[in-house]
Amino acid sequence: MLGRFGEVILLDWGLAKVFNQGHSDDLPAVVTKRSSEDSTLTQVGRVLGTPAYMPPEQARGELERVGTASDVYALGAILYTILCGRAPYSGKSSERIIRAVLAGPPRSLEDWEGIPPVPEHLRVICAKAMAREPTARHYDAMELAQDVSSWLDGSQRKTKARELVGRARATLPAAAALAEEADRLRLESRERLEPIAAHEPVDRKRPAWMLEQLADQLQEKAAMRVLEATRTLQAALNLAPDLADAHEALADLYRGQHEEAEARDDIAEAARLEVLLGDHARGPELRRYLEGDGRLTLLTDPPGATARLYRYVERDRRLVAEYLRDLGQTPLRGVSLPMGSYLVELEIPGRPKARYPVRINRLQHWDGVPPTARAPQPIRIPETLDEDEVYVPAGWTMSGGDQEACDSWLPRRRLWVDGVIIKRTPVTNRQYLEFVNDLESRGKTKEVQKVLPRFEMITPYIQDREKVWGLRTDMFMFNALPDDPVVMVDWHSAAAYTDWLARRTGQPWRLPDELTWEKAGRGVDGRIYPWGNRLDPTWCNMRESQAGRPRMVPAGSFEADSSPYGVRDMGGNSMDWCRDAFRTTGPPVIRDTVVVRDDPGQPRSIRGGHFYAVGQISRVCHRYRLDPSFRAYMLGFRVARAWS
Repeated sequence: MLGRFGEVILLDWGLAKVFNQGHSDDLPAVVTKRSSEDSTLTQVGRVLGTPAYMPPEQARGELERVGTASDVYALGAILYTILCGRAPYSGKSSERIIRAVLAGPPRSLEDWEGIPPVPEHLRVICAKAMAREPTARHYDAMELAQDVSSWLDGSQRKTKARELVGRARATLPAAAALAEEADRLRLESRERLEPIAAHEPVDRKRPAWMLEQLADQLQEKAAMRVLEATRTLQAALNLAPDLADAHEALADLYRGQHEEAEARDDIAEAARLEVLLGDHARGPELRRYLEGDGRLTLLTDPPGATARLYRYVERDRRLVAEYLRDLGQTPLRGVSLPMGSYLVELEIPGRPKARYPVRINRLQHWDGVPPTARAPQPIRIPETLDEDEVYVPAGWTMSGGDQEACDSWLPRRRLWVDGVIIKRTPVTNRQYLEFVNDLESRGKTKEVQKVLPRFEMITPYIQDREKVWGLRTDMFMFNALPDDPVVMVDWHSAAAYTDWLARRTGQPWRLPDELTWEKAGRGVDGRIYPWGNRLDPTWCNMRESQAGRPRMVPAGSFEADSSPYGVRDMGGNSMDWCRDAFRTTGPPVIRDTVVVRDDPGQPRSIRGGHFYAVGQISRVCHRYRLDPSFRAYMLGFRVARAWS
């Protein structure tokens, strides 16, 4: 029958049996036609009922044992039919069906093919209701009904929970689109501000500011939608704590956020998200993600280089490369390594050692494949290097991402930077005087006057009677030593020196572009300073590094101010002119590769800390813009040449 609300009602009074036929003053005796007929009374050894649904005691004709437990069995048999679409027993005749009932339990629900999976809880309920022994079944039909209702309640909760999961998943693409649009607007805002000088009126800057404000609003909306999705998924788990869909959706959400936190080196946030991800991780893939082991492939030209592996660990607040093991000889392919920052030292007999920093990110294969290639690019080991030269191999690096460095900080990007050989220290007075005196000896007096270091019409250089230029010793403010970095030179003077050095040596010396400078200063692991992620004035020549008045010191004096490649004085002592023009948005990047453009006459990029600087300026990502004709008492340069 169908009930008032469309529910199915099962009625079968064919073998109703009346108990307690006696009566009292309050209740009359229950008398039915069937209960009064001899043919329907309990008879020993006689089988009555529908064979496929009768319990074993009824099939055996033990009618005196037929009772409440038998009804429970019949209801269990009906549940069995609902779950698999077949009666518990079947046969060509009633006798065969009864023999099957007496032989043992029906076929397990798990063994039927072509039916939807039966929930475990329902299988347990059905098996208990159809237990062979009456005492092992539910006490009565009410207990069975409560057991089924309990499962139904849980099933309804799961259905509602799945609806919540679907709602949350539908929210996330919109949130991602909002965040992407916010990033695009921020970039457009910076590009619009690029040609506007700082002194220009607000009216010119307002359109770009409005874009940035809109980006902030979109970012806030995106964050709110992600929060809404997170809360919705948590509500789903409150309804159904074991719902795999909800755990999977939360794991996907936390994994994406965790990857973003690790990409920007937000250690605290990444740790928090890793705990949350661990709470919802299901399956081997997420377990591999949490373990995070990566691989290293390394080829050299020529092959056969001995590779020694060092791992960077923090000692006394600095990152120190500690020896782990020899990796063998190159080529090396797919070497398994835990996540972390490493240094591989490559050695070929008769050639200088090459330092090759490696950052193994979560599940990353560091293979040295350039952006437009499919195969790893071998690391070319130079045949010779001068003592003051440092080799920075071509490869990937983590650039930018340090928002505390300056207002014109660059976004965090993984970029390919071509190889260079760079001088270990900035150009010194001794080296620059050689350049000046060579010009003088060739009668280029006008050129000498253009390139002489000077600041506010004062120069630390003086010419003796033989017209040889040297250092003055009578200047309180600008006393300089021969091995101090040369300062007070403009960009044009620095470029003139590199041209002179290139002609003299036959090597293509030039000023380093700013992202090559950054890679040479921080390696590939995105560290904040050349020596790690913390600052102490004893590690570089900055304002608080010396007792008394801050002053320049000979190049390379601070041993700790050394990059993973061994380049010195990039955190302090003197700042460096860079080759390329300054852009607020950074140098152009095409296919993840830096493109260097000179743009004559445009402001130039400045990198590096100096002896009078605060800690912020010592950060490798700190960048500044200056007119190429500007000079300052802390501004010098260093030289580099291409080596791919």
